[in-house]
Amino acid sequence: MKKKRSEDSSKIGGTPKFIYVLVGLVIVFLIVVQVLFSLPASSELFRAKWEAGDLLAFVGTMALGLITVQQTWKANAMSQRLMDLEENRCKLETRPFIMAEDWAAEPGDPEKILHPNEKNIAYVNVIASQDPLDNLCVKLRVVNTTQAFETVSYDGAAYARKKQELPWIHSYTNVTNPKLRLQPGEGGDFVFWGARLELEDSIKNEFIRFRFLLENRFGERYQEDFEALAILRERHGEGEAPFLSLAVQDYRIGRFVKKGSGTELVWEEAR
Repeated sequence: MKKKRSEDSSKIGGTPKFIYVLVGLVIVFLIVVQVLFSLPASSELFRAKWEAGDLLAFVGTMALGLITVQQTWKANAMSQRLMDLEENRCKLETRPFIMAEDWAAEPGDPEKILHPNEKNIAYVNVIASQDPLDNLCVKLRVVNTTQAFETVSYDGAAYARKKQELPWIHSYTNVTNPKLRLQPGEGGDFVFWGARLELEDSIKNEFIRFRFLLENRFGERYQEDFEALAILRERHGEGEAPFLSLAVQDYRIGRFVKKGSGTELVWEEAR
């Protein structure tokens, strides 16, 4: 990355090679003009209708024009670089974004699930359970990677390869506001819980695309999703939760913009 940055700087601030070539050609041209105007014309057809000074002035004007074009290109390149820096700064300050930081599977604790009192944690019941002592919790920790406050809420999940929604219900446990409120660099947990066997079967060795709704401090709404391959391995201890591994990839984010009487999700281009 550093090497590329230095190369870009040299391209913008350095003298292009064609300037040296142009200077060399001008010198050669001056010598040729000097020789040609020193020799008598062998025919009236080859007799010049202008003076050597006129020709040199014309060539000089063309050379100055080429140098002006080069300087304009350099200025445009610098302007584009400044625009890119400003766009990146704007994204860090106004566009919300999260990344999956950690994950784990653990036995469902009825007390924690039914009476959550921790900060920035949301319990989402995804599979109905008949036995409160036979639940599994899949914890997904996300972190705010921007330089501004944002809110995050879970919006659903789908099988990435099958193009269909997971057979999950969507019910928060004892919360009035299901949004995580994250300061810059702060993390929060979404805990998906339900009947152990059914929850394991729904995600084991599957590519899952999680969806989240995000809002920045101006109330602008975004949708972010990412794909995760869920790998579960049973532990030998009785009653222990399985080991969970998530291979997270393919983040993307889009903004909800007004269109007519409704809204449209416009995805950002990957850069």
